[in-house]
Amino acid sequence: MLAGAKPEAVSGALGNDLQVAFERWHEWASRQRDFIASDGEPGVTEGEYEAVARRFAALGISSPGSP
Repeated sequence: MLAGAKPEAVSGALGNDLQVAFERWHEWASRQRDFIASDGEPGVTEGEYEAVARRFAALGISSPGSP
């Protein structure tokens, strides 16, 4: 999605609906934000995480408890 893929295309490729695609991404990305590679960089930066989360949020998809 950071390269421009639409959330609908990602969910279609996974064979799931948007909510399931979001949940799978969120689970993975949440762990990657906490992961620090050997070069000191996180697996997913906060900016990358927020960019993808905004793409899903624009479609009304977000994690429970999110605004």
